[in-house]
Parts: sequence; structure tokens; C-alpha cells
Amino acid sequence: TLDEIKTPIKNIGAYINEQNYDVYRAIKELENKKIIHIKRLDSQRTLLLDEKDTIWMKAKPLLKSPIIEEVYVDKLSLEEHKASVVEAGVYALSKKGMILSNEVVYAIENKAYKEIKHTLSHSFEGDNNAIKLQVWKSKITKSNQNELNPFALYLSLLNEYDERVKKDYDEFIETYWR
Repeated sequence: TLDEIKTPIKNIGAYINEQNYDVYRAIKELENKKIIHIKRLDSQRTLLLDEKDTIWMKAKPLLKSPIIEEVYVDKLSLEEHKASVVEAGVYALSKKGMILSNEVVYAIENKAYKEIKHTLSHSFEGDNNAIKLQVWKSKITKSNQNELNPFALYLSLLNEYDERVKKDYDEFIETYWR
């Protein structure tokens, strides 16, 4: 059975604090991929949703990592730009689960990175003052505590090959999703 969302599609953007054209584009794409359904009656459109587990199983194979580049930068050169970054990767996951990470990782939106990259001192993996900086092609969705949205964190770990990390983030996203 499908659940009918009572909020009109044109009002969803305001409800989730996103631009209407972004919501419309996302809904259209999700409908094209048969992840959600739209009931059309005259000029009225209503969003119909499957059970969460069904949506998840349909969507999971289509998900992609938002990371376009990873660079190592010197911690001190990033200090003045802390407002532009958020904890990310295994480092962020380690604060939510049982996995440990010694590598500090932050995410930054591509637009913000382009504005500051000339001010950053590059470093290398393993350097004590190195921070891994993930450059994201998409908007970084954060919580009120300036933490990476759990779903965004999941997407950023899609290409992680460590089985312990995969297990931890699978458990984490399953808990979040329910």
C-alpha cells in the first residue's frame, strides 16, 4: 500500500527548507526512477510513498558519493575557514559509532573550496598536521549542531572499502532510516 502525503507538492520546499525548484526536480527524478509515485487529479498532484524499506531498496543502488576530490591540507591553514567545513568521513562516523579513526576529515562544498584553496597549505597523508579535506559537488546538509546529516555521511562513505567501516555505517544508516 502507498502512503499519501497530505502536504501539497508545491508546499514541500517550505516544509523541508529547500527551494521549490530543487524539490520539484528531485521529485521528478525520483518518479522517473520509480522510487516514488505521483497521483494526478486535475491540476492537483499528490505524492504517494511506498514503505520506507521498499523506498530504500529501490534507491540504494542509485546512490552516489558527493565527493569529487580529496586533498590533504595543513591544519593551521584551515583554522580560519572552520565555518566552511564540517566533520566528515570515517572521522565523523567514529564519533557516532564504535569504529576508531586517527585521521581528521572535513567536508567542504566545491564553491567554498574554490574561494579558499589558494590560501591553504597542502600537506600529505600521515603528516601530524594534515587534515583530509573532502570537496563535495553538492550542498552539504548539516544538522543544527553543525554535524553532517546522517544520510549525507552515508553517501560520503559509499566508496569506503574497509569492511569494519561498511558494517558500522550500514548499522548506523539502518538505525537512522527506521
